[in-house]
Amino acid sequence: DGNDNRAIEVGFQPDMVWYKTRNQSNDHNLSDSTRGAAKQVRPNRDIAEVSATDQIKSFTSTGFTVGTGADANSSGNTYVAWCWKAGGGTTSSNTDGGITSTVQANTAAGFSIVTYTGTASGTQTVGHGLGVAPELIIQKKTSGSEDWYVYIPPPTIDSNYNYVVLNSSAGKGTTGATVPTSSVFNPVSQSGDYIAYAYASVAGYSSIGSYTGNASTSGPVINTGFQPAFVMIKSTSASGNWVMFDDKRSPSNPRNKILWANLDNAETDFVGTREVNFYSNGFQPVSGGSDDINDNGVAYIYIAF
Repeated sequence: DGNDNRAIEVGFQPDMVWYKTRNQSNDHNLSDSTRGAAKQVRPNRDIAEVSATDQIKSFTSTGFTVGTGADANSSGNTYVAWCWKAGGGTTSSNTDGGITSTVQANTAAGFSIVTYTGTASGTQTVGHGLGVAPELIIQKKTSGSEDWYVYIPPPTIDSNYNYVVLNSSAGKGTTGATVPTSSVFNPVSQSGDYIAYAYASVAGYSSIGSYTGNASTSGPVINTGFQPAFVMIKSTSASGNWVMFDDKRSPSNPRNKILWANLDNAETDFVGTREVNFYSNGFQPVSGGSDDINDNGVAYIYIAF
């Protein structure tokens, strides 16, 4: 609404807020409590971290506050924010890897926020603080321009340690890196400052996995073990956009209000294509092929909460 210091209530103290203008073209933005509310990285772009004191202004015990910046609170625009809780803003130094990292972790929720400085020499290992091997790691250089690398250890896709790029529609590549352990991961990075968000599936809360599309309105049923509130899908064996669904923008089946993580496009309401149903134990694509989520024979990864 354009008001400064406007409180957005989410029901808990978030440590990562990913937010996007819904009704017009505008970059995605992501802030976290490790780097500070004013420090933004933009998931659809390869640019360095930016400082913006008029967007996310603070994290509170029940949500966050926004300023008057257009990315977060322009008068008349509509927005969505997806929020995760890590360690309540409390960080610790982690020396499990060859590079000392700063970590705040929520091991019960399978989520940690990791910052470190890459050396670009030899095999780097970085402690992540999850206590279990991460199934997905989203990494971005903050001190300069570099793609967002999303690392997917085996066996989610296949026996290789694969990656896809968050700010790209390209299919998978193979890292050649060492598979993460319960204490460290092996980032493929240059020198500079980095942020990494590490995830592991937690029964009843989160699910990271893969499936193969069939181009049918009776698509594969993906069993997550709970009814999702948020699902993001990306093709790995072919090019395709990162498709984001949630139950707040689409409160009933079929869920078809789409944002793309790799694009700044406004939200689009698809009917008959790019639709999924959320069920009590998972989700199902219920549209035909050529739609980024259920093309025939194409492999996909998903992350659901």
